[in-house]
Amino acid sequence: MKSLPPYHRSLLTTYINIGVVYNQKGEYDNALEYYEKELEIQMKSLSLYHPSLATTYTNIGLVYMDRGKYDKALEYYEKAQEIQLKSLPQYHSSLASTYTNIGSFYNYKGEYDRALEYYEKAQEIQMKSLPPYHLSLATTYTNIGLIYNDRGEYDNALEYYEKALQIQMKSLPPYHPSLATSYTNIGSVYNKKGDFDKALEYYGKALKVQMMSLPPGHLSLGTTYTSIGSIYKEEGELDKALKYYEKSQEIERKF
Repeated sequence: MKSLPPYHRSLLTTYINIGVVYNQKGEYDNALEYYEKELEIQMKSLSLYHPSLATTYTNIGLVYMDRGKYDKALEYYEKAQEIQLKSLPQYHSSLASTYTNIGSFYNYKGEYDRALEYYEKAQEIQMKSLPPYHLSLATTYTNIGLIYNDRGEYDNALEYYEKALQIQMKSLPPYHPSLATSYTNIGSVYNKKGDFDKALEYYGKALKVQMMSLPPGHLSLGTTYTSIGSIYKEEGELDKALKYYEKSQEIERKF
């Protein structure tokens, strides 16, 4: 590295790789340092609206999001969006990713209407640019479902969770953990609607997937045991409720 000029573009790949590794390790300050080194080179060597700049702004925004500095994250997401709107086709998948990131910001802030606005922008692009059973669409449907769930619009939440599940069932192995997440989401909606039999059905499906795909002491299993226990408690089947609560407690004691 000493043999190269300080703003040589060959350094970019190294800085990106180091930043990504630090981010994956949860060492966010170090990740940010290398992403900012990358950005400094790009700003001196690339055009003002080059798509690679948008990628770096996105990476920096994601680090700030992971650190809980949400307003800083939004600042960088919007910088990425500005570049992408000027340099990419209208329905480019990178724009959908940026809209998703901005939607997640508003979701964390509890601004559900704004979050929904951006998730729907992402959905519009994905429906035009991706195959109908692409997993990115399933993620967006789940995000929209979560917003409706938080707003108490349970029928709408159920509609989007089921769309996500339909894609996952066609695109994933039968015991993939993401299927368990969708079953849990659907079960949770039925629980909130007071349809305990349907809730139990979907929690049971989630449990079956988790038992096939997760280690026996995984915390997600404990959460599902608790959910099933709560249903039995609501239905007055206290012995069954206790059985599942104790299964959950057994897992929690290991942590």
